This record gives sequence, structure tokens and C-alpha cells, in this order.
Amino acid sequence: MHTLFFWHYDFPIKTKFVITCILFAIVCISLTAMIWLGRNAPIKLAMIISGIFMVCFLVSVVIEVSGQAGRTCGVVTTDEVIARQGDGRNYSASFKEPLHAGTEFDLLEHRAGWLHIRLGDDSEGWIPDTSSDLI
Repeated sequence: MHTLFFWHYDFPIKTKFVITCILFAIVCISLTAMIWLGRNAPIKLAMIISGIFMVCFLVSVVIEVSGQAGRTCGVVTTDEVIARQGDGRNYSASFKEPLHAGTEFDLLEHRAGWLHIRLGDDSEGWIPDTSSDLI
């Protein structure tokens, strides 16, 4: 699926939005040309192909925006913090190395004094909430 829908995964949301707008303009221009010049086959084909790609890019933008809407991000602010396998100091470390300042994460859960986080490589752990800031 990643190969078939490469634009969804590889293009930033701004680029996808601009391409969607350009394709919408092409559809509108083609529709106007069809009204003025009649149903010319090349114009109709350009409108149909542009319309299909426009819908694909629009769906990709909507999926990405809806996925970002409920997501809370954060960043580690202390020099280093040990991520744990549970919400307490008695749990063992989740990683071999501590997390350093500037490490970005997605917040999965917030319990009293602890944050359950997911890093960019999909690894998870718990850190004290005083060692980070939420964005």
C-alpha cells in the first residue's frame, strides 16, 4: 500500500494541499472549456483525470489533518531522563540509553506524575511529567 499511495506518505501536507488546489483549478477550467467549446474528448479526459487525482489528494489531506487533530505532542526538556516500562520508578528501563533533551514524542496517556509516550520509531515508555513539556 505504501508504494501505491506514495504521495500520502512522502509528500508534506502543504504540498498535497497545493496540488489539490491546482487540480481543482484544472477541473474548473476544463469544465468551463467544455461549456464554451462543447464536449471535446481531450478536454473531457483532462477533466476526468484531474478530478480523480484531485479527489485522491483531497482524501489524503483530510486523513492527515484528522489524524493530527487528536494528537498531543511533547518534547523532553531535562538533560536526560530514563523511560520506564510502567508509571513508576520501580519499573525497569524501556531503553538501553536515557532520552536526551529535545527528544520529541507523541503523548499516549497521562497518569498522576507520569506520561506514556511513543517515540518516532514507535517505541513506547513512561517518563515523569516534570521532565518534559507538551506542545
